Amino acid sequence: MDQLDTIPPEETDSDQPVVVVTGHDVAPDVLVIVGDTVDDWLLAQLAAVTSAPAPRPVLVVEQVDDTAGLHVIEAGGLHLLRRDECTATLLRSVVRAAVRGEARLPNDLLSSLLTRMGRTQREVLAPRGLTLLPLSPRQLAVLRMIAEGTDIASIARELSYSERSIKHIVHEITEQLGVRNRTQAVAHAIRAGLI
Repeated sequence: MDQLDTIPPEETDSDQPVVVVTGHDVAPDVLVIVGDTVDDWLLAQLAAVTSAPAPRPVLVVEQVDDTAGLHVIEAGGLHLLRRDECTATLLRSVVRAAVRGEARLPNDLLSSLLTRMGRTQREVLAPRGLTLLPLSPRQLAVLRMIAEGTDIASIARELSYSERSIKHIVHEITEQLGVRNRTQAVAHAIRAGLI
């Protein structure tokens, strides 16, 4: 991707500016889809785009609530902005994140969806011995002990593992959750209702 430009409304058939992603490639890496609400049309466009590896869609919508956000995610939309929050700088940032394969959702929407997932985990899945996250019982035990403030050496002693094994388990957890460190892993697990 070389640049992100805006075509003024007077140069298009729309009353809104049109965002254009240009680059050296014939096929774009990212497609920006703009709509008022998350409706059947927008979800159909999203489904058509996400059926192929490229381009990756970035949605800019006027209104989105938890249910609409969930529909977007289910349709493969991992890059979403509200129009009233969408500045050129933020749009560039989200487009670049899409190129790198990183998901970007509004913070309040992500927090709300994680809360719903946590409730599902606690009330529906946990009583049945199931989990939303791909963590083994051993990994969850280590994560719970980290959340309680237990250091690596103490975790190793309590679980009868070497410190190196515990560090490897922590590394597996951070990789599987897509976080940078154990603090983020604990926060993620708490939001998801696992610990």
